[in-house]
Amino acid sequence: MFKISGIITTTIVGLAQPGSISAPGMKIGDRIIQASSPPTLNSNVNIFEAVVTVDDQIQQTGGFGAATAVPFDILALRL
Repeated sequence: MFKISGIITTTIVGLAQPGSISAPGMKIGDRIIQASSPPTLNSNVNIFEAVVTVDDQIQQTGGFGAATAVPFDILALRL
């Protein structure tokens, strides 16, 4: 059993390919539960790590096919 100690929301700018994305306020262990993208990307959100591994960053594990930077709204839980 675990206790939720907070809900974190942030907006990040996704990359065209895998890499590290600045996400101020995110902490190691935060659980990303939703990432919303513009409708033109069909909400392809399985491209981010599920658990944050570096403070103030989110790791993008895959590309989403857009040639330009795209914003994503992130919802995470802090345990």
